[in-house]
Amino acid sequence: ITNADLDSGFPLKSGDTNKKISVCFWMFPLDLFTDTEYQFSIYENEVADKRSFSITTSSAGTVRMRIGYNGGADVETILFTASLPAAKRWYHVAVTFDDSDKSYRIRVYDFTTQAQVAADKTGNTTNNIWVGNPPLTIGAYHDGSSYSFEGLMDEVVVFKDILTQSEIDDIRDGTYSVGGPSPGWNKLQYASEPPTASAWNQLKREAGTGWKKILYDGE
Repeated sequence: ITNADLDSGFPLKSGDTNKKISVCFWMFPLDLFTDTEYQFSIYENEVADKRSFSITTSSAGTVRMRIGYNGGADVETILFTASLPAAKRWYHVAVTFDDSDKSYRIRVYDFTTQAQVAADKTGNTTNNIWVGNPPLTIGAYHDGSSYSFEGLMDEVVVFKDILTQSEIDDIRDGTYSVGGPSPGWNKLQYASEPPTASAWNQLKREAGTGWKKILYDGE
């Protein structure tokens, strides 16, 4: 999704002065990774030095958050406390970042064990985030093909505020509600009950609601 196609209030879109973002999603990795795989990124490319924010998994299977700084030329990486214990399981991942105090949270839940993989990783980055005009990409690097996530993703939601731990848990459990679309939030959703194939099917913009929705129609 090009930066220009993001709604005016979308977090980390060009011109954003709020610089707060919360992202949650379910993922089902088919392997324990042999290289970096991107789940969510507001990046362009290494050559153009337009890197703002991403959630990836390392070759060791560790969830990590990256923020761009120094005009997007450099990246600060925050690793989660522990690696994912196994492939072919559903994990709920939540990442929040607030540039005002440079605070972050990474929260990872294992559906198989019905417990968090490890304690939340919290702290403060050294650098402030750079906001420019790179595109938003889900499930791959900025070009939509390299460093692709090998697996399934479901229920990707994005907020321009900082979710609390209880709100993250409510989203994971399907009990979170904001009372309908409003100017105060944005949402991206990858929907399937349950997903049984890996291809994205349709990207649709719902006119007039202030949010975008990704629909998965696989059988």
